[in-house]
Amino acid sequence: MNLLPGVTSHYVQTSRLKMHYLAYGPDDGIPAILIHGNLSTGRFYEHIMPNAPAGYRFIMPDMRGFGDTERLPIDATRGLHDWADDTYALVQALGITQPVHLSGWSTGGAAVAAYAMDRPAQVASLTFIDPVSPYGFGGVK
Repeated sequence: MNLLPGVTSHYVQTSRLKMHYLAYGPDDGIPAILIHGNLSTGRFYEHIMPNAPAGYRFIMPDMRGFGDTERLPIDATRGLHDWADDTYALVQALGITQPVHLSGWSTGGAAVAAYAMDRPAQVASLTFIDPVSPYGFGGVK
């Protein structure tokens, strides 16, 4: 895999599945998790890393069923909570204990919304990039 300078590729076994993610920035940096949308991977964000602010640890996972992350089914009755729970399991597996900055594009936006609704005290900020509903495509509650 040809990656931009400073971007590294990793695998981690979480409590839910084996995840692949890209990382950029110092291991002890402020954690920022960037969640891609449907039919994409963590590489969606790779091109912005050369201009990313210093001092952050950017983590760009391939979500369940995409890229090099384990291909497990999604329970559509839970909206985007599988992705939200997978993201939280990743945060735990990486030993991150402080609140994280979350950014999500499209389906990833719905996933970070679900993450924040389920665990608001563990979120430092949310950034939405053209998100879908946290209840899934066209979903309302």
